[in-house]
Amino acid sequence: MDQTPNRGYPYPECEPPLVKDQSNIAQMRDLAVTINDDVQGLYDQGDDLLVRPDGVRMSMSVFVAGSAASEFPFYDLMTFDTTGGSMATTGIGMITIVQPGWYMVGMWVDATAAVFQGLRARFIQNGAPATSFCPQAEITSVNKQYLQYDATCYFETPGTLGLEIRAGAAVPAYTYASRIWAQQVIAL
Repeated sequence: MDQTPNRGYPYPECEPPLVKDQSNIAQMRDLAVTINDDVQGLYDQGDDLLVRPDGVRMSMSVFVAGSAASEFPFYDLMTFDTTGGSMATTGIGMITIVQPGWYMVGMWVDATAAVFQGLRARFIQNGAPATSFCPQAEITSVNKQYLQYDATCYFETPGTLGLEIRAGAAVPAYTYASRIWAQQVIAL
């Protein structure tokens, strides 16, 4: 039995005239099964990387009083998780990266304070800083500050992703809520 040059699909050969050819249904079945398996493999690969890459978004359920120079938000709500709950680990309050690769990550912080706190934030990967601090929060209205930051993080092995919020004020006093997300860009 011969094979196609690019994909290696087996196909039956016949001898003219067709009347002499003894059609072998087993060969046709092998061809159909091979093509089906190949197409399913391509679909699965496309689904994982293009249609439904690993992605998650977590939120805080309540505003929290920040009084330390550095605060580490605890994310206790899953907004969505394309991995079926593997990434949104509400028990530890962080995102768990289950598949190594490059990820687009982002967050926002909404804070209320009597005076400007100069809030900044950075991503924490496996307990260590993954990015530098972003620019200071913007004042959106009286006593309200908003901070938004996006970055790219590389995970060589599975790990965790969290956030550190730092206040620039000498005596931090604010309440905040935050949301964090991660979207796989390249799988390893």
